[in-house]
Amino acid sequence: MASETSLVAKLDTLVADVLADWNIYTTLIAGTIITFLIYSFATSKEPDIHPFLLARQSTAFPVRQPGESAAYRSLETPHGFPLRSGLNVKDPGAPKWTAGRKGDLRDVWKTAVRGAAEDGKLSGKQGKIYTVLGRRAIEQSLEQVTQEINVIGSRLQSSKAKTVAVCLTDSVELLASIFAGAFYGFKVILIPHNLDPKDLSTLLQKSQADVLIAEAGALDLSLVAKSNEQLSQVIWVAKLGSRHMDWNDVPGDVKGTLEVAVWHEVVEEKKDLAGLDVPSWEPNSPSPSLTTVWPSATGPGEFIEYQPEVGVPILYWFKADSMTELDLGHCWLDLFLTS
Repeated sequence: MASETSLVAKLDTLVADVLADWNIYTTLIAGTIITFLIYSFATSKEPDIHPFLLARQSTAFPVRQPGESAAYRSLETPHGFPLRSGLNVKDPGAPKWTAGRKGDLRDVWKTAVRGAAEDGKLSGKQGKIYTVLGRRAIEQSLEQVTQEINVIGSRLQSSKAKTVAVCLTDSVELLASIFAGAFYGFKVILIPHNLDPKDLSTLLQKSQADVLIAEAGALDLSLVAKSNEQLSQVIWVAKLGSRHMDWNDVPGDVKGTLEVAVWHEVVEEKKDLAGLDVPSWEPNSPSPSLTTVWPSATGPGEFIEYQPEVGVPILYWFKADSMTELDLGHCWLDLFLTS
């Protein structure tokens, strides 16, 4: 007990000495240190990837530049080997050690629907697509989206559409439009939603789009059609709460010159004829490009065209750089939606 009392007494004496010598300079120094610690803790950021994970998933280049860290590359393509330029799609029945095809968006959707692993074998696991409307989540199967791809794609192909402008928010219809263009051979241009009608009309005229897919009631059809004589067809995408309305009615000044249809009505009418199977294609046949609009402060924007040779390597390296802890299910569709 005496030793414990002695220790407490020593601590009390130490605290008393520190407080006795405390002055304004001590306060400034202590405040500076505390402020620095709080600021460092509040503004610190975790590294993009843990150093151990980086060392396990990649190889460092043996040569370093002065004052720079080593360059890291994926284990699949170490230093000295050429970079991958495709998805490395392996068809079922192909030899295990043969190189796969570069692939394109058609392979992305087919892999997602059949649930195939990287070796080409069927895994039977499919992803899920949900449309979230407030607290309500609507699940839509990949077979249902495939059906919409077939219906819309065959309709546009039969009308000999070459360029299709899509002006939609993130939705299943937007996804189906993109893959319909890949399967049925027409170019898709993604135009931002809620543009000024004049800017939208300018972009349509500049792209010479002959088909427009847009949200029902979101734009003035007379104004858009007035400056775009090349436009021959408009497909309205009606929201769930407004599908009871008649969207087939068109202004009098565009009757006879512009064909108007409603997405869900077309799908409902032709779904039994379209089928649920992914359309077949020749593996070596070309795939159309995908175009987006880069915003501009001085105008409606500039078109950025992505050829399959550019978009496919982006998907591959997105997957190659993903952490091994993330279970992506070998599904390229997840990566496509993310990018």
